[in-house]
Amino acid sequence: MRGIPLTVIKELMGHATIDMTERYAHLSPDTRREAVGVLDRPSAPACDIRATRMEDAANHP
Repeated sequence: MRGIPLTVIKELMGHATIDMTERYAHLSPDTRREAVGVLDRPSAPACDIRATRMEDAANHP
């Protein structure tokens, strides 16, 4: 719900399958509507998870 891909959550949680991660990844209807709204915008910037990781690493040595 905070923009992290489920595959990353799967790895962090140590789940063997994405199915297990999805079992616990419950999205509220409002979150789904907001996601569709973002995807509908033609100029919405893409989330670059690599940039986020590098920024986090720089801020948390």
